[in-house]
Amino acid sequence: MKNSNRETIFELSELILLYLGASYICGTPIIFDLIGDLAKKYNYSKSALYKISNLLKKKGLIEQRNAGFKITISGMEKLSNALSSKSKGPWDGKWRLVAFDIPESLRKVRATIRASLKSLGLGMMQKSVWVSAYDVKKEVEFLASQFNIKDGVRWFEGNTVDDPQDFVQRCWDLAGINDKYETLVKEGEKLIKSITVKDFIRYKEWEKKYFKLLHEDPQLPAALLPQNWQGNMAGSLHHSLRAFYKI
Repeated sequence: MKNSNRETIFELSELILLYLGASYICGTPIIFDLIGDLAKKYNYSKSALYKISNLLKKKGLIEQRNAGFKITISGMEKLSNALSSKSKGPWDGKWRLVAFDIPESLRKVRATIRASLKSLGLGMMQKSVWVSAYDVKKEVEFLASQFNIKDGVRWFEGNTVDDPQDFVQRCWDLAGINDKYETLVKEGEKLIKSITVKDFIRYKEWEKKYFKLLHEDPQLPAALLPQNWQGNMAGSLHHSLRAFYKI
C-alpha cells in the first residue's frame, strides 16, 4: 500500500472522484464495487479506501446508493477544479498531442481514460490520439500513473496546423455544444422571472444540466471558438440565477 501521507490521501481522493466522474460522463453513474475494484487494481487497503470515501461523503462530493457509490454535482465541480487546465488564460498558440497505446485487455481503463481526457478538454484527432490547446501534461501524466499505463503514452507539442478553425471543428463538436448552450440559456432565462418552489426545483435541474455541459465543453481559447458562442452567456446566466435564488 502507498504511504498514508497527505499527498497520497489527496491522490487517492482524486482517484475515487476520477472513477466516479468518468462513469457519470459515460452514462453509468453508479459504481457498485468501487472499494474492491480500487483495492484490487492499485493495492490500496480497503480501510484506507473506506476512510477517504467516508470523508468525501461527509463533504458532499460522493453519495452511497445501495451497495454502490455515485459522484455528486459538487464532486464533479471538485474534480474539474483538481484536474482541469481549461480556461488558463491567453492561448500561447501551441497544440499538444497525446497518443495512447492501451491494449484491448484494458478496455475499461481505455473507456475511463477517454472520458477523463474529454473532461480535461481534450479533443479526439483520431483513434487514440488526442489534442489540447493547453498544457495538460501534468494532468495526463497523473492519469497515466494512476492507471499504470505510463509506458503507453507519448506527448508531442507543435504550433502549426493548416487551418486552425477546421482543425478545431474536426477534433471537437463545438457546433453541437453551442446548440446545447443555446437551449440551456433559453430555459434559464425563464427561471429568472419569478421565485416559487417549482421554479427553484427547475433551477436545480437546470444547474445539473449546466455542470454536465461544462464537462463536455473543452473551453477552448476565444480565438478558436465559433462566432456567437453561447457558453459565455450560459456562464453569466448561471451566476445571475445563483444570486437570484440566493444559493
